[in-house]
Amino acid sequence: DPILSYQGFTKENWNRILNHCKSSRKVIPSIWALRRLPKENARGLLRSMLKNRKSDIDRMIQSIFCVPLYSVENWAITQQIEKITSKSVGILELNLKIEHDSQYSRKKENAPMTISCVLGTFQQGILLAYTTVAIGKIGKSSATKKVQLKFDWSVANASGGIDGGRIVLHLLIEDVRGMDSSMMLSLR
Repeated sequence: DPILSYQGFTKENWNRILNHCKSSRKVIPSIWALRRLPKENARGLLRSMLKNRKSDIDRMIQSIFCVPLYSVENWAITQQIEKITSKSVGILELNLKIEHDSQYSRKKENAPMTISCVLGTFQQGILLAYTTVAIGKIGKSSATKKVQLKFDWSVANASGGIDGGRIVLHLLIEDVRGMDSSMMLSLR
């Protein structure tokens, strides 16, 4: 389980969280869900589930919040015809907003972190495009990176599902488990 790779999350703590969620019929929180909460709300949620075991909770919060939070903003897909090959090419342009919590830093502060942007087809999982985005140094509160992915429009449209025209964008922070996300985008 990816959550056990974060400091403070032991098997015992994770079992307490699972048991609490089952008994109170609550959804089990993911690393992604905890990281998206304000820090104090995440701390309060963990505290309520672990019955106020303060030392473990502080380590958990620190290990979760040292990972940058990212979100996709202002995405657009356009279609163009290449003049040389006369092929139909799609271009996905998006802004990737990256937020750091300057209070926390990674153990290897100088180690580079990257987000992989992987674009694939909806039905057959065909790779359409791939790029990596370097994440800035820890300490900046937020940054926005522009990302552009070019792909074969006809392949994307042919494998886009019943209606045609759907693609999937996967975002992965390399070397960090539990912080991946995916979103479906329409070509139309």
